[in-house]
Amino acid sequence: MKLIVVALSMFVGSAFACSCAEWGTAREMLSGARTAFVGTVVSARPGELSSDSGERLTITNFRIVRSFKPRGLRKATTRSEVGDGGNCGTQFRVGQSYLVFGYAYEGKVYTDDCSLQPITGERSQNNFLRSLELTSRSSI
Repeated sequence: MKLIVVALSMFVGSAFACSCAEWGTAREMLSGARTAFVGTVVSARPGELSSDSGERLTITNFRIVRSFKPRGLRKATTRSEVGDGGNCGTQFRVGQSYLVFGYAYEGKVYTDDCSLQPITGERSQNNFLRSLELTSRSSI
C-alpha cells in the first residue's frame, strides 16, 4: 500500500509543476511589465498571505544596479510566493543579483520564477540586457 501512495504522490506533484513560457523580445517583456531592472537583493522576509492562493508571500527589497522601466529607479520591493516547484514562486538569495520583470497587482509589484533570471554574465544574457537598454530608451 505504501508503494501505491508514494507513486501517486510523485504523479500528482509532477502534474502541478511550474511551467514558464519562453521569454519574448526585450520590447515584449518591457511592454508587459510594470517595472524591469537588474537589482541586488538587500533583504527578503516573510510577508502576508496571498489573497489568491493563500500561500505565504516573500517581500524582497532590491538595490537597483540598472533600471529599464521606469528609468532612474534606485530601489524596488517585490512580492512573490515562496517557490515550491509547483507554484512558480521563487526564493531570492540576499546578495545575489537578478534581472527582474515586475507586474502590478492590487497596487503592488509581484514577480515569480518565470519573470526573473539570476545574473550570470553569459553572452546571451548580456545581449538581452543590451537590447533591454536600447529598447527602454525608446518609447514603450
